[in-house]
Amino acid sequence: MMKIASIIVAGGSSSRYPSDTLKQFTLINNKMVLDYSVQKMQKFCQKIVVVVPEDYFTLMKKHYISIKNITVCVGGKSRQHSVLNGLNLLKDVNPNIVLVHDGARLLVSEKMILDSIELAQEKKSATPIVAFSDSLWLLNDDKSLSTRQKREKFVISQTPQTFDFQQLLVAHLNLEDSLEDYSDCSGVYAHSFQKVYTYPGEKNNIKLTFHEDLEFIYFILNNK
Repeated sequence: MMKIASIIVAGGSSSRYPSDTLKQFTLINNKMVLDYSVQKMQKFCQKIVVVVPEDYFTLMKKHYISIKNITVCVGGKSRQHSVLNGLNLLKDVNPNIVLVHDGARLLVSEKMILDSIELAQEKKSATPIVAFSDSLWLLNDDKSLSTRQKREKFVISQTPQTFDFQQLLVAHLNLEDSLEDYSDCSGVYAHSFQKVYTYPGEKNNIKLTFHEDLEFIYFILNNK
Protein backbone atom coordinates (compact mmCIF):
# COMPACT_ATOMS: atom_id res chain seq x y z
CA MET A 1 0.00 0.00 0.00
CA MET A 2 1.24 3.46 -0.93
CA LYS A 3 2.04 5.45 2.22
CA ILE A 4 1.55 9.20 1.88
CA ALA A 5 2.65 11.81 4.44
CA SER A 6 2.72 15.57 4.52
CA ILE A 7 4.72 18.28 6.21
CA ILE A 8 2.85 21.52 6.73
CA VAL A 9 5.33 24.31 7.28
CA ALA A 10 3.98 26.97 9.62
CA GLY A 11 7.12 28.06 11.42
CA GLY A 12 7.48 31.52 9.91
CA SER A 13 7.54 34.81 11.79
CA SER A 14 5.00 36.60 9.54
CA SER A 15 7.33 39.60 9.17
CA ARG A 16 5.22 41.06 6.32
CA TYR A 17 1.97 40.51 8.21
CA PRO A 18 2.11 42.79 11.28
CA SER A 19 -0.31 41.47 13.86
CA ASP A 20 -0.44 40.26 17.45
CA THR A 21 -1.22 36.80 16.01
CA LEU A 22 0.99 35.14 13.40
CA LYS A 23 -0.85 34.79 10.08
CA GLN A 24 -0.88 30.97 10.16
CA PHE A 25 -2.82 31.07 13.45
CA THR A 26 -5.24 33.83 12.45
CA LEU A 27 -8.94 32.95 12.55
CA ILE A 28 -10.81 33.17 9.24
CA ASN A 29 -14.50 32.27 9.39
CA ASN A 30 -13.88 30.95 12.91
CA LYS A 31 -11.22 28.52 11.74
CA MET A 32 -7.47 28.88 12.07
CA VAL A 33 -5.62 29.45 8.78
CA LEU A 34 -3.40 26.44 9.46
CA ASP A 35 -6.41 24.16 9.98
CA TYR A 36 -7.63 24.68 6.42
CA SER A 37 -4.50 23.00 5.05
CA VAL A 38 -4.41 20.34 7.76
CA GLN A 39 -7.98 19.26 7.05
CA LYS A 40 -7.32 19.07 3.30
CA MET A 41 -4.24 16.90 3.83
CA GLN A 42 -6.07 14.57 6.22
CA LYS A 43 -8.14 13.28 3.31
CA PHE A 44 -5.05 11.96 1.53
CA CYS A 45 -2.26 11.44 4.07
CA GLN A 46 -1.73 8.76 6.69
CA LYS A 47 0.65 11.00 8.64
CA ILE A 48 0.92 14.78 8.97
CA VAL A 49 3.73 16.74 10.61
CA VAL A 50 2.92 20.35 11.48
CA VAL A 51 5.98 22.54 11.96
CA VAL A 52 5.43 25.60 14.17
CA PRO A 53 7.48 28.29 15.95
CA GLU A 54 8.84 27.27 19.34
CA ASP A 55 6.58 29.77 21.14
CA TYR A 56 3.51 28.04 19.67
CA PHE A 57 4.60 24.43 20.17
CA THR A 58 2.75 23.72 23.44
CA LEU A 59 -0.41 25.46 22.25
CA MET A 60 -0.52 23.62 18.93
CA LYS A 61 0.34 20.28 20.49
CA LYS A 62 -2.76 20.66 22.67
CA HIS A 63 -4.78 21.83 19.67
CA TYR A 64 -4.06 18.63 17.73
CA ILE A 65 -3.72 16.22 20.67
CA SER A 66 -6.90 14.29 19.82
CA ILE A 67 -5.88 13.64 16.19
CA LYS A 68 -3.68 10.54 16.16
CA ASN A 69 -2.04 11.01 12.77
CA ILE A 70 -0.78 14.55 13.47
CA THR A 71 2.57 15.30 15.06
CA VAL A 72 3.68 18.82 15.94
CA CYS A 73 7.32 19.83 15.91
CA VAL A 74 9.39 22.99 16.30
CA GLY A 75 10.77 24.71 13.23
CA GLY A 76 14.43 25.32 12.46
CA LYS A 77 16.50 28.40 11.74
CA SER A 78 15.24 28.56 8.15
CA ARG A 79 12.30 27.21 6.17
CA GLN A 80 14.26 24.28 4.80
CA HIS A 81 15.69 23.44 8.21
CA SER A 82 12.06 23.29 9.36
CA VAL A 83 11.32 20.88 6.53
CA LEU A 84 14.28 18.75 7.58
CA ASN A 85 12.92 18.62 11.13
CA GLY A 86 9.68 17.30 9.68
CA LEU A 87 11.43 14.77 7.48
CA ASN A 88 13.39 13.43 10.43
CA LEU A 89 10.14 12.85 12.31
CA LEU A 90 8.83 10.80 9.39
CA LYS A 91 11.74 8.36 9.29
CA ASP A 92 9.91 5.76 11.39
CA VAL A 93 6.83 6.05 9.17
CA ASN A 94 8.98 5.86 6.02
CA PRO A 95 6.27 7.03 3.60
CA ASN A 96 6.61 6.48 -0.12
CA ILE A 97 5.99 10.13 -0.88
CA VAL A 98 5.73 13.31 1.14
CA LEU A 99 3.88 16.52 0.37
CA VAL A 100 5.41 19.74 1.70
CA HIS A 101 2.88 22.55 1.94
CA ASP A 102 2.87 26.13 3.20
CA GLY A 103 0.54 26.45 6.16
CA ALA A 104 -0.49 29.90 4.93
CA ARG A 105 -1.82 28.53 1.59
CA LEU A 106 -5.26 27.78 2.95
CA LEU A 107 -7.03 27.77 -0.44
CA VAL A 108 -5.22 24.74 -1.84
CA SER A 109 -7.65 22.53 -3.75
CA GLU A 110 -8.11 18.79 -3.50
CA LYS A 111 -7.39 18.61 -7.25
CA MET A 112 -3.95 20.12 -6.73
CA ILE A 113 -3.20 17.63 -3.96
CA LEU A 114 -4.29 14.72 -6.12
CA ASP A 115 -2.33 15.97 -9.14
CA SER A 116 0.71 16.36 -6.92
CA ILE A 117 0.45 12.82 -5.55
CA GLU A 118 -0.10 11.24 -8.97
CA LEU A 119 2.87 13.00 -10.58
CA ALA A 120 5.20 12.26 -7.65
CA GLN A 121 4.24 8.60 -7.77
CA GLU A 122 5.28 8.51 -11.41
CA LYS A 123 8.22 10.93 -11.54
CA LYS A 124 9.46 11.17 -7.90
CA SER A 125 8.94 14.95 -7.88
CA ALA A 126 6.02 17.34 -8.39
CA THR A 127 5.94 21.12 -8.05
CA PRO A 128 2.97 23.31 -9.01
CA ILE A 129 3.66 26.30 -11.25
CA VAL A 130 1.72 29.25 -12.59
CA ALA A 131 2.71 31.55 -15.43
CA PHE A 132 3.47 35.26 -15.18
CA SER A 133 0.67 37.39 -16.62
CA ASP A 134 2.46 40.75 -16.34
CA SER A 135 5.55 42.05 -18.06
CA LEU A 136 8.80 40.89 -16.49
CA TRP A 137 11.88 43.10 -16.20
CA LEU A 138 15.34 43.06 -14.68
CA LEU A 139 16.10 46.04 -12.45
CA ASN A 140 19.19 48.21 -12.35
CA ASP A 141 20.84 48.87 -8.99
CA ASP A 142 19.03 52.24 -8.83
CA LYS A 143 15.65 50.47 -9.30
CA SER A 144 15.21 51.71 -12.87
CA LEU A 145 14.13 49.22 -15.53
CA SER A 146 16.95 47.36 -17.23
CA THR A 147 16.00 44.56 -19.62
CA ARG A 148 12.58 43.13 -20.41
CA GLN A 149 12.48 39.34 -20.08
CA LYS A 150 10.54 36.74 -22.02
CA ARG A 151 7.95 35.86 -19.43
CA GLU A 152 7.31 32.48 -21.09
CA LYS A 153 10.66 31.32 -19.69
CA PHE A 154 9.72 32.12 -16.10
CA VAL A 155 7.15 30.61 -13.77
CA ILE A 156 6.05 31.02 -10.15
CA SER A 157 6.21 27.94 -7.93
CA GLN A 158 3.61 27.11 -5.29
CA THR A 159 2.98 24.25 -2.88
CA PRO A 160 2.27 21.42 -2.25
CA GLN A 161 5.64 20.29 -3.55
CA THR A 162 5.71 16.51 -3.46
CA PHE A 163 8.61 14.08 -3.63
CA ASP A 164 9.86 10.58 -3.06
CA PHE A 165 10.41 10.66 0.69
CA GLN A 166 13.86 9.06 0.80
CA GLN A 167 15.16 11.23 -2.03
CA LEU A 168 13.93 14.44 -0.40
CA LEU A 169 15.48 13.40 2.92
CA VAL A 170 18.83 12.65 1.26
CA ALA A 171 18.70 15.96 -0.62
CA HIS A 172 18.18 17.89 2.62
CA LEU A 173 20.90 15.99 4.46
CA ASN A 174 23.32 16.68 1.60
CA LEU A 175 22.78 20.41 2.06
CA GLU A 176 22.20 20.51 5.82
CA ASP A 177 24.89 23.16 6.37
CA SER A 178 23.53 25.50 3.71
CA LEU A 179 19.76 24.95 3.72
CA GLU A 180 19.20 28.61 4.58
CA ASP A 181 20.28 29.42 1.01
CA TYR A 182 17.23 27.63 -0.42
CA SER A 183 13.69 29.00 -0.41
CA ASP A 184 11.82 25.80 -1.21
CA CYS A 185 12.11 22.03 -1.52
CA SER A 186 12.39 22.11 -5.31
CA GLY A 187 15.72 23.92 -5.11
CA VAL A 188 17.06 21.48 -2.53
CA TYR A 189 15.85 18.46 -4.48
CA ALA A 190 17.22 19.74 -7.80
CA HIS A 191 20.70 20.11 -6.29
CA SER A 192 20.91 16.35 -5.70
CA PHE A 193 18.53 14.91 -8.29
CA GLN A 194 18.61 17.63 -10.98
CA LYS A 195 15.15 17.46 -12.49
CA VAL A 196 11.95 18.59 -10.79
CA TYR A 197 8.74 17.84 -12.68
CA THR A 198 5.85 20.30 -12.66
CA TYR A 199 2.07 20.35 -12.73
CA PRO A 200 -0.41 23.25 -13.10
CA GLY A 201 -0.87 25.37 -10.03
CA GLU A 202 -3.89 27.58 -9.43
CA LYS A 203 -4.24 31.35 -9.21
CA ASN A 204 -6.44 30.98 -6.13
CA ASN A 205 -3.72 29.06 -4.30
CA ILE A 206 -2.21 32.22 -2.86
CA LYS A 207 -0.07 32.40 0.22
CA LEU A 208 -1.46 34.69 2.91
CA THR A 209 1.33 37.26 3.13
CA PHE A 210 -0.19 40.71 3.52
CA HIS A 211 -3.33 41.98 5.25
CA GLU A 212 -4.79 42.91 1.86
CA ASP A 213 -4.73 39.22 0.88
CA LEU A 214 -7.53 38.63 3.40
CA GLU A 215 -10.16 40.32 1.24
CA PHE A 216 -9.47 37.92 -1.64
CA ILE A 217 -9.40 34.91 0.68
CA TYR A 218 -12.72 35.81 2.31
CA PHE A 219 -14.25 36.30 -1.12
CA ILE A 220 -13.16 32.84 -2.33
CA LEU A 221 -14.18 31.05 0.86
CA ASN A 222 -17.57 32.74 1.06
CA ASN A 223 -18.47 32.18 -2.59
CA LYS A 224 -17.83 28.46 -2.94
